[in-house]
Amino acid sequence: MRYRTLAGIAMAATLLYGGAASATLLDLNGYTGELEFKFANYDSFTSTTLAPGVQNFGVVEVTSIQNPTTGANIWVQGQGGQYLSAVFDGITVTSITPTSSGFVTTNSGGTFQLWLDSANFDPSQGTSGYTAAGGGCAVGGLCYNGITNTGGIDLLNFNLVPGTTLDPTNTFDATVSSTTLPISGHAEGFADITGGADASEFGTGGFSTLLGSADIHTLDDFCTNGQAGCAGPTTSDWEQFSQDPVYAIGVTPVTPVPEPTSLALLGAALLGFGAWVQHRQQHRG
Repeated sequence: MRYRTLAGIAMAATLLYGGAASATLLDLNGYTGELEFKFANYDSFTSTTLAPGVQNFGVVEVTSIQNPTTGANIWVQGQGGQYLSAVFDGITVTSITPTSSGFVTTNSGGTFQLWLDSANFDPSQGTSGYTAAGGGCAVGGLCYNGITNTGGIDLLNFNLVPGTTLDPTNTFDATVSSTTLPISGHAEGFADITGGADASEFGTGGFSTLLGSADIHTLDDFCTNGQAGCAGPTTSDWEQFSQDPVYAIGVTPVTPVPEPTSLALLGAALLGFGAWVQHRQQHRG
């Protein structure tokens, strides 16, 4: 089976904000509460065939941040001269297990860097944007022209970690159904913040896993790029594209609410970046 048929993750990730409202470097005009990050995701793979050892990498453009309850924009791309972008790599398929309706995959690794820049990057560079970044940047690395080489701020770094299953090597677990149209599925994982300028505000370890605790919890729905109900544009030689989350959850889990307009635009990789929902504490004193 080709990786191209496994398009379309929309990731809803939750994390706990542990600092004062004024501590974050992102301009949210004093807002505190849950946040949902809207995005466009461009990614590719180290192979076109789904098999153990295949890795996913790409870049992410955050287009807006919203109040998930009201849908009101709290931040939009360019507000205050700020742009949020991310690079990710190293998400590696470790096993594929057939089921009666499809298959289950386990994965290891996965590293993300979220950058705060003063200008937007150009995703139409495709994978050539890696080498254009200079400094020995290789295709599929944690670097990209216009994101990591413009003097911006490395805001948050985080790694996917085990805990969604009892397997101590499984950092992301995905179940795929080939009996639906489009082909669809669900995936789940956890992540720990490892660095970045805002790491101290977000690295709270606020989520219980089957193996301990984590800073971020991810829940994902995905579907097949190009099929009815799941089609989105591609840019340059990127293999996949996705835009906006299918759903988001708050710190207190609520029933996921699909976004039909977003569903029609899905088309990301097996492990795209996704939407974040962030809970920020009120400033104390």
